[in-house]
Amino acid sequence: TQEVIAQITERWSAVVDRITGWSRPNSVNAEKFLDSFVQEVTEEYLDVREDDLNEAIAPVREQLEAYQEIDRSDYDDGESYSEARSDAWQEFVDGLGDMDFSDLGAEYN
Repeated sequence: TQEVIAQITERWSAVVDRITGWSRPNSVNAEKFLDSFVQEVTEEYLDVREDDLNEAIAPVREQLEAYQEIDRSDYDDGESYSEARSDAWQEFVDGLGDMDFSDLGAEYN
């Protein structure tokens, strides 16, 4: 229902607020927050399948993985490496804010 989608979106906003409030990127904690979000939502809203929710946030997880996979040895200098990590983290953060769970509810209406 729309109410469930609104509640899921509200929970997501809390996750986004926590992650974007950090002074430094922390991909390990970000991953934990995403995992907790999926677990808590699927435990509370039994109609929402874990696979569906994971699929919904897959783009964000992919952006986080892209950040995590940046390797220092792929860059000529520390500045280029740091810039690549900063850009990748910003893409992840932007992706967090772009999430839309309205499609998730299509099969639950």
